Amino acid sequence: MLLTMAREWGQWVYTRHNSRKASNRILLKDILIRLHVRACQVTDEIICLLENGFADGAMARWRTLHEIGVVATVLSQHGENIAERYLDHQAVESKRAMNKYASCCARLGYKPLPAREVNKITKAYDAAITKYGKDFDANYGWATLHLKKKRVTFADLEAEAGRAEMRSYYQMGNDNVHAGVKSMFMRLGLMDKYDGLLAGRSNGGLMEPGQNAAHTLTQISAIVCLSEANMDDLVVAEMMRILRNEIPRSFYQADKRLRKDDRQYNELETK
Repeated sequence: MLLTMAREWGQWVYTRHNSRKASNRILLKDILIRLHVRACQVTDEIICLLENGFADGAMARWRTLHEIGVVATVLSQHGENIAERYLDHQAVESKRAMNKYASCCARLGYKPLPAREVNKITKAYDAAITKYGKDFDANYGWATLHLKKKRVTFADLEAEAGRAEMRSYYQMGNDNVHAGVKSMFMRLGLMDKYDGLLAGRSNGGLMEPGQNAAHTLTQISAIVCLSEANMDDLVVAEMMRILRNEIPRSFYQADKRLRKDDRQYNELETK
């Protein structure tokens, strides 16, 4: 229900924004709407994983949702100028992707990119660096000016967005993306039994990714859809807030019942 509300609310905002004349369109709003659309899709992926018993996979996808929320918050805080830099940073990312492809395409048996495409990407990259300076080449080079740092990290963006308290959950998401040793032993789907092995589905561990997804999707929706709010927007925002507050309680009660059933089952097994 929360996802449906977010999608429909986003559609209203997109329709209003898209009805403006091109000269009155706001770049920041365009980008925020695109981030909101992606957030809705990622949330749908999280729900799909939760419904099918993949809590660890859902936490990994929440990591992406959290990143979208942080970026949306930073962009909304600093306005049109940073939105333009964010969009132009696509030239840097395209150049990196091109260089990586060039370094391995021969070994993969693929053809190199056409010279025209290489020239186009290189020209856009050179123009971006000329416009913004060499620091723009960094991973989050679009944020260096506004955060007043030559090298911005995602932790810096989290702090700027007021989301630093989610760092431990973000690390949990990282563990479920990478092949670090912790991910071999700590699985949400096993609840507290870290010495077990889980090769498939489980009904355990759904609480953290579920409540986090509800919290983050609501934040992103509010950032994007309340910037030019009318009365209907305020009503939807309040409805989403109420529903968001109910979701963690529901997940907690379900998790509590599951753990109780698990203890009872283990007690029967040991008799």
